[in-house]
Amino acid sequence: MSYDEREQERLLQLWRDGETDEEAIGSESETEPEDHIKTEQEISDEDLVAEEKQMYKTCTEKRPFFYLWEKDRKTKWTEYPRNLAVRTRQVDILRMKLPYPKNIAREAVSPLECWVKETDVDEIKAVLGLLYLAGLFRSNRQNLKDLWASDGTGIEIFRSTMALKRFQFLLACLRFDDQSSRADRRSLDKLAPIRAIFDRFVDHCKESYAPSQYPVTIDEKLEAF
Repeated sequence: MSYDEREQERLLQLWRDGETDEEAIGSESETEPEDHIKTEQEISDEDLVAEEKQMYKTCTEKRPFFYLWEKDRKTKWTEYPRNLAVRTRQVDILRMKLPYPKNIAREAVSPLECWVKETDVDEIKAVLGLLYLAGLFRSNRQNLKDLWASDGTGIEIFRSTMALKRFQFLLACLRFDDQSSRADRRSLDKLAPIRAIFDRFVDHCKESYAPSQYPVTIDEKLEAF
């Protein structure tokens, strides 16, 4: 037998041996049970709890269990998750009180009625009085927040009379004329928005105050009477 014939015979024998091994492996795989991998849908709550318990056990075994204390020396924190195998103590359960309407808001039927309080004559007089005081203290051009400041730089009577937001709200809503006809009247009178109350103010000043015999000075300017 030549060398080529012997080489062909050897390769043929190797090929036959390979087929025999594949058949043996195939028969073994048919008899052995397949490993079952749980999908995400098949994982139950019990599996998750068991996994968390194992994680807790692993964390606590790595190093000693310790707490971090708050400044009040009553609240303590830990970096490990709580042990799910132990029931949570009642003292560790936070019970928050839910918000609810009270006072006049209980009878309100719209958000506007809850947040807006109707004004009265006394409150409007208080607003006008604060405006007078602002001029008296030469603060008519000062920021309102500075007048209501509570750090010692403000004026106490302002914040004692009413809140700053209430004062700003009343000023924004204050009207002295009929807004529907203001445009027509303003074309003839620039003081149309306050003409009625301005005339009444001037008349009351004439009735209640008599200037002296000397010329009256207004803003450092002499006006002829």
